[in-house]
Amino acid sequence: MDNQALYEMIEAYLNGSLPDAERKALEQRMATDEEFRREVLLHRKLKEHFSDPVRWNLRSHLKEVMQEPLPLATETNEPPLPVTEKSSWRKPLGLIAFVAVVSLALWQWRRSSHQPSLPSEAAEPPTPTAPSSPISKPEETITPVVPIAPKSQEIKPALIANADPANFIPNPAMEASLEGVRGGDWEANISSPKNTDAFQPNAKGKTMVAFKGSLSGGGAATTFSLLVYNNRDNKRPIFSQQLRTQSGRGEELIFDMRQEFNFQLGLYYFAIVEDLEEAEVWVGRFVIGKMPH
Repeated sequence: MDNQALYEMIEAYLNGSLPDAERKALEQRMATDEEFRREVLLHRKLKEHFSDPVRWNLRSHLKEVMQEPLPLATETNEPPLPVTEKSSWRKPLGLIAFVAVVSLALWQWRRSSHQPSLPSEAAEPPTPTAPSSPISKPEETITPVVPIAPKSQEIKPALIANADPANFIPNPAMEASLEGVRGGDWEANISSPKNTDAFQPNAKGKTMVAFKGSLSGGGAATTFSLLVYNNRDNKRPIFSQQLRTQSGRGEELIFDMRQEFNFQLGLYYFAIVEDLEEAEVWVGRFVIGKMPH
């Protein structure tokens, strides 16, 4: 596929007009090809950057100027200039310089228009000068007026539409192990999270996930760990902590553990591991945000 066809496919993907089969193939390539993934992200940033209506208005005016006909030699009473190698590159160079100057002026104007003005009370108080002669009564203490800083705004979580689609592509190795592993004699009964559960971040971008269930059939007392993986690497967990269990009926161990994560939107896998034998007892998955269609 040549570069033009590749760019058109990426643009169709970003516009949501790419057929499902081609969209899935593109997202699969993004998950395995880091350089291609950066190329798609670059196209997305350029698309968002040039979707600014002010910039489009400027571009339309520049287009109109470029389409105006040049004055003929008969109207100016001057002979046409010969076309040489130097003059052939001066026109595009002059256009580039003009666009750069206009863009810089527009950026300065927008920057100054969004610059917040300080309140008049925030001006620094005048510095008192030393008296030229002794003063019989002590001067009153001058208390400078300190402006009250505005309250910090809470950081809202990223919109689902802005999430990286590569973060939601299933991991084949982890998918093959879902609910299909048993460590030794232990068996797990997991009520949360289910493989289809999706958790939403709060206003600070943090997500609370509940891990509930029971472990039975193992006999001897042992300890377990909770491991969490992203959808790209099934070898190195991004979170690890001992699973807090309590005795239930007979030799059953129960757990109800709530853990807060500061993860990006995406697909995640978790494993419950028996520590002594380092054997996986259960593998499941959950989503932070919403799976793209």
